[in-house]
Amino acid sequence: MQRLLLPLLTALVILTGCATTNTTTERSALPTDYSSYPTDKPEALVFFGYQCGPCYQFYHQELIHWDERIENDGQLVLVPVLFDPTVEYAARAFHAAEILGENPQFHAHLFYAYQSGVDLYSEKAVLAFARQHINVPYADFQAALRSDLVDQRMAQAQALVQQYNIRATPSIIVNRKHLVDPTMVGSTAELFEEVQNTMNGGQPGRGSAI
Repeated sequence: MQRLLLPLLTALVILTGCATTNTTTERSALPTDYSSYPTDKPEALVFFGYQCGPCYQFYHQELIHWDERIENDGQLVLVPVLFDPTVEYAARAFHAAEILGENPQFHAHLFYAYQSGVDLYSEKAVLAFARQHINVPYADFQAALRSDLVDQRMAQAQALVQQYNIRATPSIIVNRKHLVDPTMVGSTAELFEEVQNTMNGGQPGRGSAI
């Protein structure tokens, strides 16, 4: 995983969750859909929202160091959720960037901007933002953002939210068998440790079986 050139938040925060309703780790462009998982590698589905402060902290405190700390090969799969309707176009941009191989760099820029109060609530705003932060032709990103493939990935992400009854973010499904969410742990570090231990074959200490 490539390190991201954004300031890291160093203080561990208590996770209260967000917007309830409801060889190395791979983070290159994902397959065209989520249904190709699970594979023969350990997997963590990480449900997040761009509006979610604890999700942002968890990403920058723990997930970008995933490849340095996980003991076995594994797959980290980010799943944006839409508890807050204002994140719809940001989520579409995430999927477009995945398809084009622009993540994790673009995702990091997008997350930072949203948390900083940048207006990313419309297609026009997201496209203007992308023009500054993508490394592919603008027309390619625009086409991807409006594509049926992004529609498909949006629908699949929502289906996963419903399938696993995700009610808070960040929440993690380990190997499609074990749920860990903010109500079950005390800090970002503890959340990561629980996920890492379970992915590596340890007995879950907290969380719930699916």
